Amino acid sequence: MQIARLELRDFRNYESLNLDINEKTNLFFGQNGQGKTNLLEAVYMCSCARSHRTARDQDLVRRGSEKYYIKVSFAEKGKYTESVALACDLSGRSRSFWHDDIPIRRSSDWVGLFHTVMFSPQDLQLICGSPSVRRRFLDMFISQLWPAYFRDLQLFNRLLSQRNSLLKLFRDLPPGEQRERRLELNVWDEQYALAAARIMQRRQTVVNRLSAHAEKKHTSIAGCDETLGIEYRPSVRSLITDPAEPETEEIRRLLLARLSANADDDVLRGWTGVGAHRDDIMIQIDGVDARLYASQGQQRTAVLALKLAEIELMREVTRSAPVLLLDDVLSELDSVRRRALMDSIGDIQVLITCTDRDWFDLNWASLSDSSADIEYFLVRDGKVFPEGVIPEEDEVSEETFLE
Repeated sequence: MQIARLELRDFRNYESLNLDINEKTNLFFGQNGQGKTNLLEAVYMCSCARSHRTARDQDLVRRGSEKYYIKVSFAEKGKYTESVALACDLSGRSRSFWHDDIPIRRSSDWVGLFHTVMFSPQDLQLICGSPSVRRRFLDMFISQLWPAYFRDLQLFNRLLSQRNSLLKLFRDLPPGEQRERRLELNVWDEQYALAAARIMQRRQTVVNRLSAHAEKKHTSIAGCDETLGIEYRPSVRSLITDPAEPETEEIRRLLLARLSANADDDVLRGWTGVGAHRDDIMIQIDGVDARLYASQGQQRTAVLALKLAEIELMREVTRSAPVLLLDDVLSELDSVRRRALMDSIGDIQVLITCTDRDWFDLNWASLSDSSADIEYFLVRDGKVFPEGVIPEEDEVSEETFLE
């Protein structure tokens, strides 16, 4: 999968952009705060309809505007070019989606048409951060692979919100009326348990496959006897009796029983204490929680192995290579980890950001034989200049110098 063109309107600090993308390696360089990460964020959003940096659309709209628009044109090798696009209108609080310029009514029918893997310095939070960071990572990754999962996730979030609203309502009722209306909660529990069970079954299955790939990658990077493991941790461990072969129906039945047993506590709190929204992933090195005991170097190696496992599993499931987005991470990795990353890229199209082009050229030359396939872009104040195109202010200063 390769991007041919990126179009932006009123996204972050970009008023308008129409940019042709090299089929292999693209380097976006420039000072901090100029818009390099914004470019990668826009591309990433075209794969899963969400930003990796914010959940608020108002953060994505250029100052002074109420709308943004992103479009990526891409192609598989030997296939026709297609496109995905999304737009947001803050005034109407609406989002719109297109595939090949044809409107798509539901975002769940749009997610997964285009595939990316993002790697940024913030990914260290996959180990150090809260469970919500890891759930978000897993949900966005799985949604690209199986669009049905994205639909299940949307349904689950609606049912969770509705159940929590009902719990708050019950909490304020007299005990006698609570008992009379408890049947309403049972009806919601049936739907809620099924939606949660589908999500938990898929998460467990994907974590199993992701862990197998990550363990192999970690062994090749670390070059030692350390073993990386990724374990799915549901809110109640007993809900998945056989992690190797999780069954949706069994998870649903056990979850339903737990919801019934916890109903009084849920009413007292006003929110649901058991379900997919409470799950976590544990990343371990030699069976020990990496968040608590691993050094920063070990944590970086574990995250890199996890990202490389993402690429491998995405290839395995979709039968195509994703677009790799590297947001200022090469300078964060030592030579061994950079080499491991480069060895895994192969024929993948890469979009890279950095502040120092000279540093990049020096280090890339030592890692890659494909320096001739690099396209350079200077990013300055929400504008992108391909190599050989001189920004207007630089032209003026050059003319002044000549005079």
